Amino acid sequence: MKALRTVLIHGYADVDLDTVWDIIHHDLPRLKHYLDQLDRDRKPEFGD
Repeated sequence: MKALRTVLIHGYADVDLDTVWDIIHHDLPRLKHYLDQLDRDRKPEFGD
């Protein structure tokens, strides 16, 4: 993620928009699902 940000910020002239689109539509939803799962696993159940 950090490397992608660096490329987007500093090398925007060389960015492949198809790759960015692919990341947005495939990688980010999987990352969100993973992070949501981690968040659910961390939250204590009511009464704990």
